[in-house]
Amino acid sequence: MSSLKTKSKTFGFIFFIVMAVQSVNAQNVEHRTTSTTVSEFNKRLQQYAQKNPDKTHKGVIDVTCHPYNAKGDGVTDDTQAIQDAIDDAYPNRFMVYLPAGKTFLVSKQLKLIAPLETRQYGHQLIGAEKGEKPIIRLKDGSTIDDNILLFFQLNSPTKGKAPASHYGFTLRNVHIDMGNNPEAIGVMSAGAQQCVLEEIKIYGKAFKAGIKDLPGSGGGCVNIHIVGGDIGIDQNEHRANPTIEGLVLEGQKEYGIKIKNVRGPLVLAGFKITAPQDASANYRAIYLNNPYGDIKESGALHHAIADLCLTDGSIEVPYEGGIAISNGSQDVTLVNVFIKADKLIESGLTTAPYSHIEGDKDQWKKISKYLFTSRLDKASVVVAGKELNDRTNNYVFSEKLIDEAPKEAMYSKHSYGEIPDFNDPDIVDITHYGATRANENGDDDDAIAIQKALDDVSDPKSKNFGKTVLIPRGNFDLAQPIFVKKGTKLIGTAKNSSTLVAKTAWDYKDGAIVTTADDAEGNIILSDFTIMGHPRMCYLRVQSANTIVRDIVTEDKFRYGWPQADNWKKNKREGAAYIEFCKNAGGKVYHISADHIALDDRYRSDVPVSGYHIVDVNNTTNPLTFYQLSVEHHPHSPSIMIKDAKNTTIFGMKYEGPAEHLNIVDSESIQVIGGSGNYYMDREYDRAIVVISNSKDVVLRQLTRKSKNGKLFNRTVTDITKYWIVDSETKVTGDFSVLWYE
Repeated sequence: MSSLKTKSKTFGFIFFIVMAVQSVNAQNVEHRTTSTTVSEFNKRLQQYAQKNPDKTHKGVIDVTCHPYNAKGDGVTDDTQAIQDAIDDAYPNRFMVYLPAGKTFLVSKQLKLIAPLETRQYGHQLIGAEKGEKPIIRLKDGSTIDDNILLFFQLNSPTKGKAPASHYGFTLRNVHIDMGNNPEAIGVMSAGAQQCVLEEIKIYGKAFKAGIKDLPGSGGGCVNIHIVGGDIGIDQNEHRANPTIEGLVLEGQKEYGIKIKNVRGPLVLAGFKITAPQDASANYRAIYLNNPYGDIKESGALHHAIADLCLTDGSIEVPYEGGIAISNGSQDVTLVNVFIKADKLIESGLTTAPYSHIEGDKDQWKKISKYLFTSRLDKASVVVAGKELNDRTNNYVFSEKLIDEAPKEAMYSKHSYGEIPDFNDPDIVDITHYGATRANENGDDDDAIAIQKALDDVSDPKSKNFGKTVLIPRGNFDLAQPIFVKKGTKLIGTAKNSSTLVAKTAWDYKDGAIVTTADDAEGNIILSDFTIMGHPRMCYLRVQSANTIVRDIVTEDKFRYGWPQADNWKKNKREGAAYIEFCKNAGGKVYHISADHIALDDRYRSDVPVSGYHIVDVNNTTNPLTFYQLSVEHHPHSPSIMIKDAKNTTIFGMKYEGPAEHLNIVDSESIQVIGGSGNYYMDREYDRAIVVISNSKDVVLRQLTRKSKNGKLFNRTVTDITKYWIVDSETKVTGDFSVLWYE
C-alpha cells in the first residue's frame, strides 16, 4: 500500500497542473520559492516528463531519452540534442546527465549561459559517476563560436558578462575529446562562488588549450587531467585565488599553465606536469607574468596579480636546457615540490636582478620551501617575529635542494575519492519515506521523513543499511534539525536543485539545520545540495572525522524571495556560528561559500550581536582541510574563529571586509595557503585582519588584498587598516601582501 502511495505521489508531482503551459523553446527564469512544476515546463520538457517520470522526479534530464534523443554513438551529431537539454534544464533547476559509455559527437559550441546573477540556478552538466566516463567529442575541422567548445558565462541584464557575479555551475565526470581542431579551447569557465570543474579529462590530436580561465572566489577545480594541446590551462581572468586539487598536465607543446591575470595566487595542491620531448623551444611548465597591473603602485593596496602558490606536486621537463617555472615578477611560494629539469625556476625576468635555480633533467630535486617576491611587490616575509624582506631588492629564499623522487600518493592526497550520485543502485529517496516538496505540501515537517531515512541507512538491522540517502529535485521544509549518523552518505541530485529549507529560525541551542554525529571514525559524505535558512542559525555542524563535504550551498531564504522569520533576532548567543566544525570534526571540505548568509547582519544594525562568526573551528584535533573557503561581508569580529584546534588547513580563501577576518586562538598546526579579496577595516576597535594569540606552528602563505574606500552597500567606508597580522608582540603591516608568515 505504501509503495502505491509513493508512486501516486511521484506521478502527482509530474502531472499536477497549476499554471498554463509555456512555449516550446522559451521559458522565463525568475527568482521563486519553489521549483517549477510540469505544467510550467515547455512542451519538450513536458514530453520528457511523461516518458521519464523517475528521472524527472529526481531532477535529471538524460540527453539520450525522448525527446532529446542524443545517440551517443560517436557518429551522429548530438549538438542540438545536448543544447536543447541545457536550455531546458537551467530555468527548471534540472541537471543535464550524460550516461556512462557514450560518445557524444558535437560540431558547434555548447552554450551554458546564465541569464541571472543568482545561486538559485546554475548549469549542471554531469556525467555518470560509475562506469566508463561519457565523452564529448568535437568533430574534426569544426568551426565553433569564440573557438570555445563548452562556454560557461553569465550574461545578465544587470551585471552583463561579469565573471565575479557568475555563480553555481558544475561540470563533472566528463571526458572531452578535442579531435583535430588546432584553434579550439575545451572549456571556458570563469566564475565565482560555487562554480566548479570536477573529474574532467581533456585530450585530442590538436587543440589550443584545455581550459581557459578558471573559477575562483569559493568555486574551484578537483581532479583535472589534460593531455596534449598547446596550453593546458590559459589563465587570463581576474578571479580570486583559483584552486585546483589533483591536476595532471602532460604533453602540452607551449605551456602547461600560462598565467597572465589572476587575483592573488593560483593555488595548486597535488599536481603533476610533464613536458613532451618535442615541446617548443620556449616551453615552460608554468609561466607567469602580469602585464596588467601598475607595478609602480603594487603591494597589498593594489593587490597582487598573477601569483603562484604550489604544494605537493612535480614538474618534469625531460630535454636539454628545459625550464620548469618562469616568473616575471610575481609572488611565488613552493612547498614540497619535486622538479626534474635543467632549470628549476627563473625569477625576476622583468625586475632585475634575475635569479635562477639550476637543476638536472636526469635527477629529481625536492624543493621543501621556496619564496620569491620582487623589489616592486615588496611582500612581507616574517619568521619568528622578524621581518626578513628589506623591500629594496627582490627577496628569494630556498631551502637546500634534496635529491629525492616524488611518491605517487602525493598526487591524490587532496582529492575526495568516490562519491555516489543519483544513479547509484543503492539509493534511498527521502520521498519514499514521506517527504514532500514545498509546492506539493508546504505545511508538513519533512525533517521527520528525512530523519527516518537517515536512521534506516545507519541501522544494521534495516534492509536499507549502508545505502545512500538522496534528496531529489525540490525544496523540502524542515521544522527541526536533522542528524547524520556515522557512515552515512547524504546527497542531492545537484546543488542547485535539491534544497533543505528551515521553515523558521529555531534557537541556536536546538541544533544546526544539518548536524553530523560526534564520531572518531565518521566516514560521512555530504554532497550536492543547498541548505537554506535564516540569519544567525547554524546551518551545518560537522562533528565527525573522515567527513567529505562537497559543493554544499548555504543561503539565506530571503535572497530567494522567501519571507523572513523575525524570530531570528532573538538568536544572540556570542560565539555562535553559521557553519561549525567541532569535537571529532575532520576530513575535507570543498567549496564553502558562506558570504550571503550574513545578509541581514550586514544591512541591519537594530539587532546587533558581538562574536557571531560565519565559520567556527573549535576543539578539533583531527586533520581538517578546506579547499576554497569564501567568507565575506560579515560585520562582527571575527568572520572565522579557529580556537582550541589542531591540524587545520585552508587552501584558497576569499574574504571581504569590514571586521577582523580570522582569529587563531589557543591553537596549533594551522595553515592558510593563498587568499585575496577587497578588504578594509574602518573601526578603531578592530585589531588586524588576522589576529593570533597563544598559538604555535601557524603558517600563512600568500595573502593579498585590495583596499576599499567609498560607497559599499548602504554605507561609506574608509580603510584604516594598520596591520595584516597581530600576534603577541609581532605586528605585520597592512600596506603589503603577506608572502609568508611563520
